[in-house]
Amino acid sequence: MCATQQISETIHLARKTIVFFDFLQMFALGGRDGGDAYNFLSSVLRFEPAANGGLGDWLSAAPMAFKRYDVAAHVVTHSNGEQFLYAVGGRDASSTPLASGERLGPLSGSGLASWTSIANMAQTRRGLP
Repeated sequence: MCATQQISETIHLARKTIVFFDFLQMFALGGRDGGDAYNFLSSVLRFEPAANGGLGDWLSAAPMAFKRYDVAAHVVTHSNGEQFLYAVGGRDASSTPLASGERLGPLSGSGLASWTSIANMAQTRRGLP
């Protein structure tokens, strides 16, 4: 898994746009906090289930290059077996829909995973499933 830092058993920052899971991996990507003056987020958290059936932990991962909310995300396994977390579209802090995307990975191995830009989509997209 990518290098992480344990932060707690709960997410301490309310998020309006979160989630993504793929089998045993679950991520909280970007979003907006729940305050009156929204703070837009680029942070990424990964949930690590507890082996003994306990609550598990949310671990911080490398932040995205851009603050995004209403973002679509998916873990893709490439033909060589490496897994990458892709984040595409969404909206920026001014609510402008985005055509850009980025990926985090590879998600396994001992090295630090980092985000890199991928090709832009032909059209802006937000709120993708």
